[in-house]
Amino acid sequence: MPLFAVLDEIEAEAEQLRAAARERAARVLAAADAEVEQIHARARRQAEVERMRTERERRSAGANDARAALAAAEEEARRLRERGLARVPAVVDRVLAELLGAAP
Repeated sequence: MPLFAVLDEIEAEAEQLRAAARERAARVLAAADAEVEQIHARARRQAEVERMRTERERRSAGANDARAALAAAEEEARRLRERGLARVPAVVDRVLAELLGAAP
């Protein structure tokens, strides 16, 4: 077989190999792109789940703070009532003394 014919065969075979390699590379890139999109989709879903969990915790903490503030306010109101009730006898005595002392 003449040398140039052999070189032509080698070049043709090399071109087939290059074409096959380009096709394989395109398939690998397409698969990689699909995998990247799946990873992004999972990350978006996970981020949304985490955002919702954080929001739930924030609302729960706010509700707990509100309950604690309400309990503190109720305790303060109870203490003020007790102090007021403790002063009633002295106020009544003073009012009676004023009324009785003002009598002729």
